[in-house]
Amino acid sequence: MRCCLANLLLLAIILLTNPTLPALADPPILFGTVASSPSRARIMIDHQITIATYVILWDQLEPQQGKLNSTYIAKVKADLQSFKTAGMKISLDPGMQYPPRWTYQLPHAMFINQFGDAFDPTHQPGSNGLNAVFNQAVRDAQATHLANIFKHFGNDFFAVRLGWGYYGELNYPHPTHAGKKNCYWAFDPIAQGAPGNPGSSSNLENPKSPGLPQTLTPCPVPGWMPGLSSKNHLKARLFADWYLNALKDYHDWQITQTRKHYAGNLAMMMGSWGLRDGEIQRLIDTDLADDGRTEIQRGFDFARYIQGVTDPTYIVYCTWLDTPAQYCDDANTNPTRWSPIHYLANAAKSNPMNLQVWAENTGRGNQADMNLSFQRAKQFNIQAIIWAFEDDLFNKKYASLEEYHQCIKRQLKLHNAMGDG
Repeated sequence: MRCCLANLLLLAIILLTNPTLPALADPPILFGTVASSPSRARIMIDHQITIATYVILWDQLEPQQGKLNSTYIAKVKADLQSFKTAGMKISLDPGMQYPPRWTYQLPHAMFINQFGDAFDPTHQPGSNGLNAVFNQAVRDAQATHLANIFKHFGNDFFAVRLGWGYYGELNYPHPTHAGKKNCYWAFDPIAQGAPGNPGSSSNLENPKSPGLPQTLTPCPVPGWMPGLSSKNHLKARLFADWYLNALKDYHDWQITQTRKHYAGNLAMMMGSWGLRDGEIQRLIDTDLADDGRTEIQRGFDFARYIQGVTDPTYIVYCTWLDTPAQYCDDANTNPTRWSPIHYLANAAKSNPMNLQVWAENTGRGNQADMNLSFQRAKQFNIQAIIWAFEDDLFNKKYASLEEYHQCIKRQLKLHNAMGDG
């Protein structure tokens, strides 16, 4: 009962301080684009597209540690004002997936796999490899970047996108790297609890493993590697649970950190298929040997993260709305066969907060992909469709702006008819 009252109090505070937020009991269906351009804001509004996704690039804002780029600040302010003047709602992406080069000079800044390879993403923008899961110093740098955003650009945003890993989503790096497969990314000295690690500048330094966030413990089976046998698979079980809970801790930290500055919608980016019922146990039974899949190595245990959410404006955000139909069976009673959006929408509904769900497609979608996306949005009661990418609507290779507008009009007609009923 106390938990319910606390959640109701949090909801009341959020609604009072954010009068423009959608009503949570019956949210409207909204439409937007990814990589939105301020120069097109007016035409977007004319086509009933009201959400602009805007990335503030960390490497552009803070190219040198502690030194902000005033020219870039002016550009961002002008862009944001263009969206607002046109009447668009802004979904802010903090751009954690574009870290400046100086961040890689922080001690143990990059993820390390069990083969001793560092994940170096500097050659591919957007593929963030900063080890903010296990490294408090990296979290400190991210927290400073977030504070700089709200200090210079305010908090008048409709939503803030969380995830902050590879391409902005919640994840570990890919398990295929440097010619090796089945890579798990928890073998840096801090995560493993090796002695003599340099500590974080934060006052939350973990005495159990200097440099580790206080909310984490180091690896419970240091030195053990996935694929090695363990008696009764105990080491595999301990490692898997610790590895997934560490990403959950980073998930929770992002929420807490953002709430220091902002009380509106939080959209947690979740990509790929996700770990489904029984899959973790099956993998543990093989001591986490390579089975050709990539879900557990990347930490895609979405149900684990969603079920613990107590924030009523948390949004489950699917980035694979247009999963090819041949891979899915949404009519099946077995959740392992459902499309990602079906699985995530069910997890959101199962949460006591009855969480909102937004979704975007993969990108470079044609008319068939768009029709499938809208069909699923209707089927699973999605509150916002965010089309990736805005440029695709104009290059005459993929679904067009006019096709998007026609889908929007049909969806709104259906939504309004259901509301009238």
